[in-house]
Amino acid sequence: MCFRFVSLCVFSLSLFSGFSLSALAAGTEWRVINDWSPAYEKKFSEFVRVMGESNCKSLDACLKSPAANPFYVARTPKNRNFGADCAYFPYALRMYFSWMEGLPFDYVSKVAQANPAEETSPDIRYTKFGNKPAGRRSIAKGQVTDGVAELALMRKSISTATFRMHYREVSDFFPPAVTRELIRPGAAVYDPSGHAAIIFKIEKDGRVRMMDAHPDNSVTRITFDQKFIRSRPTHGGGIKHWRPEGNLVQTDNLPGFSTEQYNTKFKLGGDAVSFYDFIRGQMAGGSLKFTPVAEIKQMMLETCSNLRDREAAVNAAIASNVQEKRHPDRLPMNIYGTNGEWEEYSTPSRDARLKVAFVELRQEIERFLTMYRARNARIDYQPVASKYSSRCAADNSSCFLVASLMSSYEEAVFSPSCIFSYKNSAGQDKKLSYSDIAARLFKLSFDPYHCVELRWGASGDELASCRDDDNKLAWYRNEQGLRNQTERTYETRMDFDLNGTARLGVASSPDIDLWGYLGKQLQ
Repeated sequence: MCFRFVSLCVFSLSLFSGFSLSALAAGTEWRVINDWSPAYEKKFSEFVRVMGESNCKSLDACLKSPAANPFYVARTPKNRNFGADCAYFPYALRMYFSWMEGLPFDYVSKVAQANPAEETSPDIRYTKFGNKPAGRRSIAKGQVTDGVAELALMRKSISTATFRMHYREVSDFFPPAVTRELIRPGAAVYDPSGHAAIIFKIEKDGRVRMMDAHPDNSVTRITFDQKFIRSRPTHGGGIKHWRPEGNLVQTDNLPGFSTEQYNTKFKLGGDAVSFYDFIRGQMAGGSLKFTPVAEIKQMMLETCSNLRDREAAVNAAIASNVQEKRHPDRLPMNIYGTNGEWEEYSTPSRDARLKVAFVELRQEIERFLTMYRARNARIDYQPVASKYSSRCAADNSSCFLVASLMSSYEEAVFSPSCIFSYKNSAGQDKKLSYSDIAARLFKLSFDPYHCVELRWGASGDELASCRDDDNKLAWYRNEQGLRNQTERTYETRMDFDLNGTARLGVASSPDIDLWGYLGKQLQ
């Protein structure tokens, strides 16, 4: 989740009237002596790429690691802690780089509703009609300031509301044309459901790899796909370039500007494709091929990586002993966007993205099979013998593909990276496989006040060690509708009591049983 609460207009700089630069701390001076240039933009991309590929796990660890930050680790103050949630993370990397290179940096420090007369959302992060800049902070050439203090100052001003702007607004970003030449590491990505990330790599097959951060300050890696929803242009979703520093001209005059991400229809090589296939195809150089056997394994291993990140998040919550506290009488106003203990230790948004990943995996494999059976040229598969192909007729290439997919699925399931564990309330280790998680995915509790067993969807004998009282168990039962849904409904009011909570969410969860589906296709 990424939900530091901000008011209608994000914190103004007057809150920091005591901020003084009369005595800069050792090693924190930011002296602006250079101008941004293509060479600096290229170096910023390299800085982000190296950090992303290092697999560092927090902004603080990333900046202080020689592997993640070989460029500036020696100059990074070791006695300062650098934290970041999702909205602030791309900004923090851009400002830190500017500080290290003596470059200027300016950003929207205050936002307001773009259309207050018709606005329906009380939360500036989820406005129906988007936002507009209402104040800027500029660190200009010739200025001397404190890098650490500026990062702290900016963190008080940035939220996902800062990303939620129509491309016509003179914001910190603009939408670029979707080409491999223009979209590169360092570009930001905004999900109008309330999340942000920064691109660190474009794979040869067109996959866009990103880093994102969370309220617990963890940094994770994800791929641009259906987890990042599309929305109306006023919400400013999608891939975004940084506006050239100090260049506050009308956005559509900026080099590389394009509105094609906001089209309603997309084509690739003359064929109609989805938005996500269009992005991937363009990033692959204009062509798009799917290798289903490799795709299934890659998607599963990425999901396992995201599950590993959830494992760390739940462990952090349990270590805080929040589960020992009495359950509040009501849920937050909205479980996906709040503050305090719920923001720091709950996992509804993280869990929703995981659910989307499982749903997308099932949908994509079904799509690939359908395309292959229709002899679609975008599917790259040559029939080969595999563990399950003995059940196929020699001339049934479709069956061979199913058998290959099952073998690839099984290989991923038994990969060490897809085995998870937790200590139950009695201190005993409990191991879970990918298949275990898939079978109980919609039972995983996002509620931080639940025992660790419920956080991992336990039932039967596995649940026996849970010490939750009847009230907490009732909350778990009544939150099932919320667990069933994959959509993050930020506009829905959720601050109900126990009985009211039972009416939230959806009645049933989607079918994510890919193994069962493949087994039926093999028959």
